[in-house]
Amino acid sequence: MEALRSSLVFLLTLALAALLALQAQPVPEQQNEDLLGYLGDTLG
Repeated sequence: MEALRSSLVFLLTLALAALLALQAQPVPEQQNEDLLGYLGDTLG
């Protein structure tokens, strides 16, 4: 149970760091839409 909580905290921290990195480096709108489309296609 402790390991699960630790990995969850790690994933949340990683996601937060990724969001901050994306905000610090603005992504062009077209590339952003392509990424969202790719994720949508991949996830179904």
